[in-house]
Amino acid sequence: MHLMLQETRIWLFLEVILLVQCSLLSGLGIPTYQKLSPRELFKYRSYKDVQLFHFQVPAQMAYAKFAFRANETDSRCDPKNVTIYLQHGSYPVVSPLGARFPDNFHLARTSLTGLSARSDSTWLRYTEEAPLAGDWFVAAFTLYDDTRITQKGLGPSCHTVLESEARLEPQEDVITLVPEVTAHQRLILMHKINATQYYRFVVPEGTFSAVVNVSKCVEAGGGGPCPLAVSASPLALPTDGGPLTSSVNCSSLSSDDSSTGSGSGGGVCLLTLDTVPNRWHYVRLELENGTAAQFGIQIVLQDGCEGTHKENEYMLVSEMRCQSPARTAFIPVLFAEDSTLGNDSCDWDRVPLGRQSLAGSLAFIYDQLPDPVTTKPPARLNITTERPTYMTFEVQPVQDIGGTLTVAITLPTGLNTSLANVSVTGCLSHFVRGRVLEDGSCSSGVRLTVNTTTFSSGSGSDSGGRKDNITNLPYPEPGDWYLTLAVRCYLQQEYGRETPLVPCPENQTSLIFHIESAPCLQASCGANGACYQYFSGGFVFSTCVCWAGYGGWGCTDSSRATPDFQLLLATLLLTISNVLFVPAVLLALRRRYFTEAFVYAFAMFFSTFYHACDEEKYVFCLMRLSVMQFCDFYAGIFAFWVTLVCMADLAPAWSSLMNVGGAMLVALGVEYDRTGLWVFVVPVATAFVCMVSSWVYHCRRQRALYPSLRYLLLGLLPGATVAGVGLVCYALLETEENYKYTHSAWHCCIAVSILFLLPPRRPQTDSYSPVGGAAGGSGSSTGKLLRVTAGGSQQTVNTSSDSERGVADGHR
Repeated sequence: MHLMLQETRIWLFLEVILLVQCSLLSGLGIPTYQKLSPRELFKYRSYKDVQLFHFQVPAQMAYAKFAFRANETDSRCDPKNVTIYLQHGSYPVVSPLGARFPDNFHLARTSLTGLSARSDSTWLRYTEEAPLAGDWFVAAFTLYDDTRITQKGLGPSCHTVLESEARLEPQEDVITLVPEVTAHQRLILMHKINATQYYRFVVPEGTFSAVVNVSKCVEAGGGGPCPLAVSASPLALPTDGGPLTSSVNCSSLSSDDSSTGSGSGGGVCLLTLDTVPNRWHYVRLELENGTAAQFGIQIVLQDGCEGTHKENEYMLVSEMRCQSPARTAFIPVLFAEDSTLGNDSCDWDRVPLGRQSLAGSLAFIYDQLPDPVTTKPPARLNITTERPTYMTFEVQPVQDIGGTLTVAITLPTGLNTSLANVSVTGCLSHFVRGRVLEDGSCSSGVRLTVNTTTFSSGSGSDSGGRKDNITNLPYPEPGDWYLTLAVRCYLQQEYGRETPLVPCPENQTSLIFHIESAPCLQASCGANGACYQYFSGGFVFSTCVCWAGYGGWGCTDSSRATPDFQLLLATLLLTISNVLFVPAVLLALRRRYFTEAFVYAFAMFFSTFYHACDEEKYVFCLMRLSVMQFCDFYAGIFAFWVTLVCMADLAPAWSSLMNVGGAMLVALGVEYDRTGLWVFVVPVATAFVCMVSSWVYHCRRQRALYPSLRYLLLGLLPGATVAGVGLVCYALLETEENYKYTHSAWHCCIAVSILFLLPPRRPQTDSYSPVGGAAGGSGSSTGKLLRVTAGGSQQTVNTSSDSERGVADGHR
């Protein structure tokens, strides 16, 4: 009676749970149509250039149909090649330029798809069948071989923009398998289907595998062999060839096989599935020949005990189902009090871990729980040699996926190997718990092996014996990760094989493990790059920005590295070429153009140190790069301005006004857009118009050519020619390969052109003109100039009283 009341209460509780879950599932839905705002794409040089797009896919989707369209913002621009990568859970890990990844990198992804398109406004469509629930990220960029450095404003402004959208189609008519909680009877619910049918169930903590049991399967009506094909998958609907899908064809099994067969003989068709605790699992039953089938179905859960099936814990089919399942909702599985599921005496040893967040984003570690006495985690982990040991840790969605996850195991020194050597194999797996098989391989995930013979020092998870082994997972996928450890003992290692295997003399051994996430590759990019964190689409990720031609995830690929002598040559050319401004400074000082001399010296100084800081490897930064860049651009444009104003031969007041106004105008333009064309054209054109206007004024006033023909032929013509050659090099000929040569030529041409363009020294005048009245034209003097002849010579004297006295005194 007590047992019946207990089971009644459990069933009532299950019904309440089902009703609550169904109400939640129908009320919390993710939109089945998602459209993102168009975003500009950039040319790929490193991962910092990718644009990230984000979609959310709920659970139980039959299809996710993605559509992309790239176009150019200016119709005069040629279409470019656009590359798109689609990844579930985390950012795509790709190397579009073919750069090698560092050693010990694990690159396998659960779901990664690459697409190619053209920016010609044509829609590119891709359908993902049975997509995994959760976040989906798109990484997009352009790829083209044009290495020209086009100055902004000289041609059409070409920008590639990508539009993206997703349409989600849910799978209808999915039957939920509700747990049957009983310890004294076994119930099998018979089903009859005439089309493909989907089921789903969820497993509790501590359950790592389940068996789909299809029994008494026959062709409906005719009693022929079982026409069913059974597929099962965690997290998503089963698909043919899916990464997590397991399948078995019941029609191909012998009807007289009582354990694995299916057919009229009453056999059983079994499908074992690795499970993910607390997540939906899906089963698909397909008809092979289109005829209806009649069968019984149940789910038998397995715990950590190898080969043990719990016959008192299984699930029956329920017709209760929800129309809009949420991606995180599930139906709890409850068990009677006498259930043995999760019994520690039967399970593998589990090592509880604690998480410690480090300073900065993307940085955290997992370690053993602190010791109550020392309040610090133990330095070593003692694991049993009699059964596997496992630990689990979680990578949080979004916030943890932008770095590199490092997992390492090490055998400490001082292990007793007098009787046998020790080998520890680790299986690092995602979603499902990996198993170490008899041959030392892993059922899933990446394999790490260490032993005490240290046969090889090579890298890679399948290398020979080592005392330490490390693997790196860039942009780790979110969810639960498992590290399973198994100990084996052997006598010696020959040709990379541990042989012969012997019983371990001790029941435990020591191990050191390390689980850490950090930006880039352990927060570093080596000597040939720097680690940065970027935001794209609201998501943060870390990446290495390499220099000197190095590439790869950690700037370790030297296949395209620039030789050191070329790097040194580039730095020397771009800095020493500015020394040619020294003659221009000295000439300006000699001709008493002190303002111009100061501007030329200012331009020479900041151009030299800006390029010294902006180069690769051989670098010297006097101050922040952005400050020196501003000063370099500003001084370069202002040097043109003061030279043209000096050539204009303005009155001192007008010259001062033009220089001050030009300083303000150029500073405003450089700060607004220092790389634009107009920030150079507007000041230079304004000063040029001012110069020409002044020359015309002088010509009309003097009724003669101004400036002199000598200056026009020997100064203006060669100076303008040399400056024009420099402008052509700067604006039209620069590429990424020849930049050090063409830009250095630009420095030289501008410095040399000043030597020609700077006008000769003008004579110094007093307050009055030597002939023709006051220099200022004020006419304040009332004296008259008279020409007299004395002793055969003609003299000019002033008739004012002071002058007459001076002349008289002089003559005396």
